[in-house]
Amino acid sequence: MKLKRLFFLVCLLCAALTAPAQKSSEFRGQIKFGAIKHNVGNVYRHYPLHRVVFQFRNVGKQPLKIYKVEPFCGCVTAKFTEKPVLPGQLGYITLTYNGGGKHDGYFSENIEVYSSSEKDPRIYLNISGTLVEYQPPADK
Repeated sequence: MKLKRLFFLVCLLCAALTAPAQKSSEFRGQIKFGAIKHNVGNVYRHYPLHRVVFQFRNVGKQPLKIYKVEPFCGCVTAKFTEKPVLPGQLGYITLTYNGGGKHDGYFSENIEVYSSSEKDPRIYLNISGTLVEYQPPADK
């Protein structure tokens, strides 16, 4: 009786471990970014919103799915291609940096991307720059 129970538990555990892999096996593309870092230069305090678009290509032979894009800071919001990206096609991750309420100076924010990429299922993007006070041009 104990042997049957043990066998049942082992089968249940195996089924639970392989179920997620079976669910996502249709999305096994390969993600390739043109760049994973972007320095935006100066961001002015009076115009604190700055948008950066990261473009990627599915260089694999199967569709690619972006599951989640997770900024490490609340000062960054993300939008991304939610539909599967077919082989050879482009996808986008748009990040918006809001420096309002931050101190002047250098900033560097990391963003984690979760995808179905067979080779790189988790990639880190980075945006950086310098938050400065806006200085209007002097009158002549």
